[in-house]
Amino acid sequence: MEIKDIFFDSEIIVSNTNLNGNAKGIKCDSRKVEKGDIFFSFSKQKEQNLMFCEKSLKKGAICVVSEFNMPNHMPFIMTNNIRKNFALACKNFYKKACDKLKIIAVTGTNGKTTTTYFLKSILTSAYKNCGIIGTNGAIWNDKNINTEMTTPDSDELHKIFSEMLNDKIEYVIMEASAHAIYLDKLYGLNFEGVIFTNISQDHLDYFANMKNYVNAKLKILNNEIKYLVVNNSLKNLFKENAYFYGTKSDMYLPHEEAVLVNSKDKIYLNMKGRHNAENAFAAIKMAELLNIDKTYIIKGIENLKEVPGRFNEFNYNNIKIICDYAHTPDALEKVLLSIKESSSGKIITVFGCGGDRDRLKRPIMGKVASKLSDICVITSDNPRSENPLKIIEEISEGVQGNYIIEENRKKAIFLAIHMAAEGDCVLIAGKGCENYQEINSIKYPYSDYKCIEEIICK
Repeated sequence: MEIKDIFFDSEIIVSNTNLNGNAKGIKCDSRKVEKGDIFFSFSKQKEQNLMFCEKSLKKGAICVVSEFNMPNHMPFIMTNNIRKNFALACKNFYKKACDKLKIIAVTGTNGKTTTTYFLKSILTSAYKNCGIIGTNGAIWNDKNINTEMTTPDSDELHKIFSEMLNDKIEYVIMEASAHAIYLDKLYGLNFEGVIFTNISQDHLDYFANMKNYVNAKLKILNNEIKYLVVNNSLKNLFKENAYFYGTKSDMYLPHEEAVLVNSKDKIYLNMKGRHNAENAFAAIKMAELLNIDKTYIIKGIENLKEVPGRFNEFNYNNIKIICDYAHTPDALEKVLLSIKESSSGKIITVFGCGGDRDRLKRPIMGKVASKLSDICVITSDNPRSENPLKIIEEISEGVQGNYIIEENRKKAIFLAIHMAAEGDCVLIAGKGCENYQEINSIKYPYSDYKCIEEIICK
């Protein structure tokens, strides 16, 4: 595509390149640049910005884009709001495929993945071709593409949109993280619908305080949105033009085994917990706005047996083992409350906290886990560049009760399961279906599921 067409509607301050030249691709990661690409540098430091641009040109980039004025010998474009212009450029490069799709975004601290799976199940039951983009990757038809982030960067995101459109996908249900919204990855997208599940403490390492975090989420309202569905707990943040769910008119049956919609239709959930009932309600409300027949809505909710990494159950010698992605205080509390409703024995919780992330939530996680568990086994999650023992120490400051420290996550899981007796429940929280553990900034192959299977299969 010609560079001038890629930058259609973008603001160009200075151009030192041939706008009639052709680009083969667009990248924002200098390590992934290939010959013929345009490279966008997001760095706010001039020297670092120059270094990334020079590296990309040496690899064959035909042009670099920056918020800084580059040396005259470089083919470059200078622009303001580089992330917004990157999103627009990616949209143009992939021929605005996103405009031909019905995109529904799900945002919130917790419940995003489960809600997308509920909605996908409903739409699939209604014979709609749909795909998912989120924590578990980009999934449509028989394809499953691993994405490094919950919401991919704009170049990868629009490439996925283009491929989905080519494969006759009609609806795309995607998770929208706070970082993605704040960094304008979704700029230029028109949404058929947006769902807000909830907002609780997370990512304060990046956003500094809850006000900034909430505002980052709310920034998605700047996009064009046809239907806005919001959890009733957030009603004070939305003055108008929103459809609320989780209100008093939504009824929960005992033990959360079913939900009652409009006081008439009984819909059975395969996944326990009030939080999953709320996730189901969010999907139901959006489906109703999309004019999906009630029969398909009921079928879709009841067809969903489980979501990878969310409240996945195993049984070992009449010991219930639950693996869940819960990695925030609110999510951990909801999972443990669901377990308490159905468990008569002791609850043993294995958990940790990620490194290089919100440190303030660590003692809160310790307090929540110890309050709702009989025994806590505090271990390592993804310590990243931090000392895992330091993270564990900060978690233990909030613990009020019995706890054991075992830094090695695999050993911690073995320890917890072998100390459990018949009728007990072991919760393994924090990683879900992740297939790696990041230690010293290196990702090593690792899976909680494989640890569990090793025990069960012995």
